[in-house]
Amino acid sequence: MGTAGHIPIRRCVVCGRRAPKSALVRIVVEQGRVVVDEAQRLEGRGAYICPRPECIRRLSPRRHARALRRPLAKGAWEGVEQRLMAVVAANKT
Repeated sequence: MGTAGHIPIRRCVVCGRRAPKSALVRIVVEQGRVVVDEAQRLEGRGAYICPRPECIRRLSPRRHARALRRPLAKGAWEGVEQRLMAVVAANKT
């Protein structure tokens, strides 16, 4: 029942910039760990991040875990910055 041509808008949890959902990278909590949802199809609450290196570097487990609203395992954010940078680099080619 949506409007034809509707483009969902999301907000980056780091800088607050609003952009089309397809222009942002989504992260979710899966089994207590933060994972990059490249297809934007994983279940659960997600958070969106600009694909800009400065936003990825500023992503803070302490400040941004609240956006995910899920309990996180110890070390849940381990490697997230590297995975985000890899996804962004892969999408540029």
